[in-house]
Amino acid sequence: MILNYSDEKIIINEKSIFLAGPLPRKSGIKNWKEDVFKYLKELNYNGVVYIPEKRNNEIIDGDLEQTNWEIEAMKKAKIILFWVPRKFPDMLGLTTNVEFGLWLTSGKIVYGRPDMAYMTEYLDLMYEKNYNKKPHNNLFELVKEAVNLNN
Repeated sequence: MILNYSDEKIIINEKSIFLAGPLPRKSGIKNWKEDVFKYLKELNYNGVVYIPEKRNNEIIDGDLEQTNWEIEAMKKAKIILFWVPRKFPDMLGLTTNVEFGLWLTSGKIVYGRPDMAYMTEYLDLMYEKNYNKKPHNNLFELVKEAVNLNN
C-alpha cells in the first residue's frame, strides 16, 4: 500500500482509493482514517491511497493548493471512499457534502456512515438513488467494498 498525502506529488496507479470525509479540525479527535489504513493492511491492499491531509497531520483550512490537489487526486482515483462520521460540532463535513455532490454520478463512489451520524439522510437518499444500494454503516465493510472494486 502506498500512502499519498496532499503535500506530495500525486502518484498515478491503476489501483487507487481517495479517502473522502470530514477531518478533525482540532487535536484530540480521533481520525477515522487510521482505522482505514489498518483495514487496508488486513485486506492486503496494494494500491495507492490518496489522503487529503499533510503527512505531518497539520490541520488545513481554506488552502487553494490543498483544494487543487484534492480535485486532481479524486480525478485520478479509481474509487472515492466517502465515510461520513458526522458529529456536531466537531466533524461537520460541510466540504464533504460538496465533494459528494460533485462526484455522485461518477460511478466511482462507495459511501458509508455510522448509524448515529448527524444529518446524513440526504446523502443516504442520493447514494441509494444513484447506486441502487444502501450506505454502509460499518467502516470495515466499506473499505472491503472499495478494495474489491479495485481488483
